[in-house]
Amino acid sequence: MHWRCFPSFPKGWDISKPASDRAELLRAARAKANAAMAAAEEAAVERHIHIGDAPYDIQAAEMAGCVPIGVTTGIFSEDVLRKASKNPDALVVLSSLESTEVDALVL
Repeated sequence: MHWRCFPSFPKGWDISKPASDRAELLRAARAKANAAMAAAEEAAVERHIHIGDAPYDIQAAEMAGCVPIGVTTGIFSEDVLRKASKNPDALVVLSSLESTEVDALVL
């Protein structure tokens, strides 16, 4: 949904940006999605999933009330992503987005 809400948002993100900045972006995306759904007379967003490959992505998702999913396609290991989470045992971490596991998690 992010790319539909923010089509001009640059791909990629500076990994040095704090989680709080990223959380604000996630909150804005959810608000924009809710506004679009309200205009279409549809229900509001029930579950907001954020997939990220950096510790700040995991922390931002949790700060914004999203379900975080880690992916080890970047420079950070599964262990590093789990350590960033408030609930490391429950964090789903995938090795890639090619897996059908993503479909099962999202649906």
